Amino acid sequence: MKILFTIASLALAATAAVASTDKIIPAVAKTAGANNTFFQSDLRLVNTGATDASVDLIFLPSNVDDTNPTTVTLTVGARTSRQVDDALGSLFQQTNAGGALRVKSSSDVIVESRTYTPSATCPGSYGQYIPGIDATRAATRQIIPGVRLSKDSTTGFRSNVGIVNVGVGQLAVTLTLRDAEGGSLATAMMTAPPFSHTQTSVATLFAQTSSTNDNAFLELSAATGFLAYVSVVDNSSGDSIFIPADLDPGTPRTVQLITARQWSFSPSTIEVVAGQLVTLQFKAIDIEHGVGVSGVGAVSCSNDQGGQCLLTPNQIVTVSFTPRDKGTFAFFCTRFCFESADGTQGHLTMRGTIVVK
Repeated sequence: MKILFTIASLALAATAAVASTDKIIPAVAKTAGANNTFFQSDLRLVNTGATDASVDLIFLPSNVDDTNPTTVTLTVGARTSRQVDDALGSLFQQTNAGGALRVKSSSDVIVESRTYTPSATCPGSYGQYIPGIDATRAATRQIIPGVRLSKDSTTGFRSNVGIVNVGVGQLAVTLTLRDAEGGSLATAMMTAPPFSHTQTSVATLFAQTSSTNDNAFLELSAATGFLAYVSVVDNSSGDSIFIPADLDPGTPRTVQLITARQWSFSPSTIEVVAGQLVTLQFKAIDIEHGVGVSGVGAVSCSNDQGGQCLLTPNQIVTVSFTPRDKGTFAFFCTRFCFESADGTQGHLTMRGTIVVK
């Protein structure tokens, strides 16, 4: 099946696909997906040079140590385009596989791909454009916007996150799923052997299968460089989009929602990192409380009332600070909130702990 390149995809290719002698297509497939989809990948290669290019296509299957991978070599004529449909099937004789594809060439070659599935209900197909990414863009800190989740598998969207290990050692990536306000929904770990690819469902990875979120994002970090992406799939139609990770040049922050009620905070212990911005979101669910934080340096409050950070019931109040020193510090209620009938709990026992590492 031939690919029809639209004006929009050509414009994207012009910005995303810089000619390079070492590129990675982060995801290729010939495999069944959820909801009766079956994906395969087609390639297009353009030699921008004045002489023929020798191109090595190196398949990096998922979750396999590919220190000695399978390589197929093609020739792309000077200033010509080479078409490779069903790359995993036609070049690597795969019938049910997924992974990444490394493209190393003797001169500058642009490589693009489309991963798609035939429509089950009408002529044609639907799928996603996946660019070849310069291997030098592998980085240790990345961020991915546009993550979407639905608790109903037949409506809304599902998201899959993939990582590509371009190094010789085992890769371990820490991922944090955040909501639109930056709050941490969950953290997880993904690993990949040398020169390998892995992909998994975001909902399953973060135990969010009972949640719906249309505007989440991912923070990813590792000790060595990697490539990452998210594929967002429409549960109703099976149509999908590819979202490559961007470099994350910013300073990570800790965002934590804390519930305040007589006579406790939940959670009562918060772990943060020295030198990183911390935003605590307090929500009182019964009566008015106040909150104070000691020993962490300058503190700002979004509802400062005469020098007191007031927690109004059912409203989120943010308290922000950047802890200077490692150690254990306290946060506590500053507005008298009575005592229990037996005297074992009360305003003075309404305290929490901040552990700065």
